[in-house]
Amino acid sequence: FEWSYSLLCPEEQDAFNSLGAFVGGFTLETAAQCIANERINTAEAIDLIGRLVDRSLATVVSEEPLRYTLLETARHYALDRLEARQELTAARDRVAAALLLLLDRAFDEYWSADEVIWLHRFAPEIDGVRAAIDWAAARHDAEHAVGLYGSAWPLFIETDLYAEGRARFEQTVVLLAHTTSGARVARFWQAVASYESMRQFDRARYAAELAAKMHAECADARAHYYDLMLLALNWRGDDAAALAAADSAGRLEEAGWPPRLIIRAPCVRAP
Repeated sequence: FEWSYSLLCPEEQDAFNSLGAFVGGFTLETAAQCIANERINTAEAIDLIGRLVDRSLATVVSEEPLRYTLLETARHYALDRLEARQELTAARDRVAAALLLLLDRAFDEYWSADEVIWLHRFAPEIDGVRAAIDWAAARHDAEHAVGLYGSAWPLFIETDLYAEGRARFEQTVVLLAHTTSGARVARFWQAVASYESMRQFDRARYAAELAAKMHAECADARAHYYDLMLLALNWRGDDAAALAAADSAGRLEEAGWPPRLIIRAPCVRAP
């Protein structure tokens, strides 16, 4: 590795080092976001990754969608280089930020995309998301820890990782006081309500009420609607309260909303 690494130009070395901060592989777009800086634009970052593949220092692991990884030996070498240069913290912060952008996009697409296609695209990100949440929480980085937890809930639920999603609540809830984004906190509580729905009814209602109030303040009608439907589903033994929540949701509903969002409505409104 010393020999192969020494043959790289400085920009290629920096790109290789940055890729060492990923866990479980990466997409070209996400990796390029972490490599690009004031000197290297995104297109140049993509070219650098291609050069590393040509030199067998990065590996293509899937064709559709394209996905890359560093072999473990290469990854550990890259991490050593980052640590020697005192750049490891910054590199992991960039990965957390890039994965949050990816999860936000996954969250938006979740409601209308074909489930199989959506899972094929985003399920491989699980290991990286786990590592990013761990890293951000350990750093007390509220913006990324809370954001990642909130936007990851469709991914954890669709991969049947409810228990892990619930367990990560304790890891991130302590950071809520340190974030100023109302939308991020609202999605955090929506995640809690989604994990606990039809399981721990009291906690699900509490979280759904918080999320609904915050999403109303953010004027996010679709998220507010979903929260109210979760609230209605978890009113056990109080049909009047459940119907009231469902009626409030119904007043928000718009034609053309994706089926995944409104599929709960018939269950809640059934006599």
